[in-house]
Amino acid sequence: MKANMKIVKDIKEVDINQVKQLYDEAFNDEIEYREELINNYLKNSKFYGVVDKDQLVMITFFTPKRIYYKNQKHEAFLIFAVAVKKEYQNKKIMSKYLSKFIDEMKLFTDFIFIQSHNWDIYKHFDFVECTKFSKWILRKDQFLKFDNINEKTNYENINKINIQFLRDNNIDNFVYKTEKENKKYLKLYLKCGYQIIMSNRSYLIYDPKIKEIEKYAFFDQRDFIKLISSLPYETTINSYINLDKRFFVLKEESQIKTKICKTKSFDKNEPIYFLDNW
Repeated sequence: MKANMKIVKDIKEVDINQVKQLYDEAFNDEIEYREELINNYLKNSKFYGVVDKDQLVMITFFTPKRIYYKNQKHEAFLIFAVAVKKEYQNKKIMSKYLSKFIDEMKLFTDFIFIQSHNWDIYKHFDFVECTKFSKWILRKDQFLKFDNINEKTNYENINKINIQFLRDNNIDNFVYKTEKENKKYLKLYLKCGYQIIMSNRSYLIYDPKIKEIEKYAFFDQRDFIKLISSLPYETTINSYINLDKRFFVLKEESQIKTKICKTKSFDKNEPIYFLDNW
């Protein structure tokens, strides 16, 4: 370890403005809602950073999780919002310190999940991909009259739709969230400018800035199509499953999903359930 480099494990020990600056550099598409994310979400998570002299050069946020795997409960960690200051990105800061951090966490848990939009960053870290997703659009000739939208967001019903959708479509449960966890995430989405559009049988989370459906689930595909019909044509749909090509058009082939798992013993065919620990 370089003499001037030190590891910091408490966000209170660093300048929060440096955290925001580093966050801006790495996630510039989210700058508009940065204050909301940092003040109401990231600050409540655990922190791991690297400081060079008085300069914060790497940030990592993570949160403990409880999971249910092979009929047993396990402790786990979810890592997210990892970033390295631009002028340090060619100095192997992440490979050295993130590896050190992961090795340290492995002493306390068997499961470590990483959430990232850039798989290439982690391809040398011995991670296992968990899920994939594709991008779709609704065919232009399949738009329907929408007349079943609920004005009020029903978090309990969204959770029921989610659970049934996962079961019906055999979706890998790395994407599962409990009702309490879902409600927290959904409220954060709303604060960050997303829209939740739902009926009694389907829902979707829509980003109006880029015209994209971030998440969705449904009991009834026709009902889901009606919700999409309330949005502009060629709205992109991020999907964990292959949608019915009679109604939808594939725009982008499957990519590695944002969660990757590292553990000593892991069977991809065994479902994992995240338990409510918020």
